Amino acid sequence: MTSTELLEEYEANRQAEAALQQSDRDGIETVMKYAAGNAAARATIDLSAVRSDARLTLLTMDDHELKALASAGAPKVRQWIKGKDHGIFGIPAVMPSKTIETRASSRPPNMSPQEQMVWRIQAHVGKPDHSKEFKRA
Repeated sequence: MTSTELLEEYEANRQAEAALQQSDRDGIETVMKYAAGNAAARATIDLSAVRSDARLTLLTMDDHELKALASAGAPKVRQWIKGKDHGIFGIPAVMPSKTIETRASSRPPNMSPQEQMVWRIQAHVGKPDHSKEFKRA
């Protein structure tokens, strides 16, 4: 590597790190602004900078919890957003969101697309079509 290539790589890494810190800072500032605001102001705050699991927890918190979060300070809010032990009394922890099993994912995982199609057709054919409708008496 030449010295120019090394400097370019260093500068690219530095800019990437700065962007990461900026996005993290925006999330913390957004959470603190949301927690400190009143109900009318909260409705207008864009929470897209906050992780989805932290956003879900934030939206389910009551006014007392939000007040405690707003007064906690940036380092503790950062820990709260990451889902780590934050040390803020009375604040629910951010739990990682669980994946929801859909009907399509309940199929056996080792089926080829053709086998899945046959499986789907057999399930449809196996339904009873001779059932009677409920009628009012």
